[in-house]
Amino acid sequence: MYAHGILLALGTVVSSVTFVNRAQTLSLNKRTALVMILILIPVGLLASHLTYAISEDPSSFLELQGISSLGGLLACLLGLVLFTFRDRESRWRWFDAAAYAGVGGALIARLGCFLAHDRIGSPTSFLLSVKCFEGSFYDLALLEMIFLAVCLGLIVWLTRQGSSPLEGMIFSMVAVSYGALRVALGQLSEGTERYVGLLPEQFCAVILVAAGACCWLLARHHARHASAPLFTKHRS
Repeated sequence: MYAHGILLALGTVVSSVTFVNRAQTLSLNKRTALVMILILIPVGLLASHLTYAISEDPSSFLELQGISSLGGLLACLLGLVLFTFRDRESRWRWFDAAAYAGVGGALIARLGCFLAHDRIGSPTSFLLSVKCFEGSFYDLALLEMIFLAVCLGLIVWLTRQGSSPLEGMIFSMVAVSYGALRVALGQLSEGTERYVGLLPEQFCAVILVAAGACCWLLARHHARHASAPLFTKHRS
């Protein structure tokens, strides 16, 4: 038993429980939330492994070793879109619940990555560098943990305010900021397989940023339409 695997499993459990509880808080169906968890977690894990095998190490395809978190994240995001395709009234609340749960789970899982030093970046003398492998390096997992901790604190603060934030805002904030962070961290990585100056995982991060921006625009449009006077809706 290794801390990396234990914390990854713990993060998955914590995010799953948090998602179901948050869904209930947002007046969403608990049974639907459980079905989502039972389907999307295996899909996400499989997609994360396939992404790693395709982009990083094709020889690991049948060994079930190695994952790319962004690949799994995008697969789960696509699954969430399909689940809520016909549920326009509560769609963005599902996305917010997923983002709320995902940040805490990711923070726990990244602690495992940090302990295993499996996301070491380029050499540096930066204050937050980690001494390992006969030198000082960026530990990308540590930098990501700091971001996730700040992000989690901000989300909890926003959700505990007297007035509820715009539906979809939590997901949009997390998707855009986390995607941008992963693009930036990719520049500190020692990965060599770059295309147009970017690693494969950075392309996934760009897609995540675009998804968050689109969610924000669509959520604002939905909010404006829902708050428009009834006679205006009939005229339009």
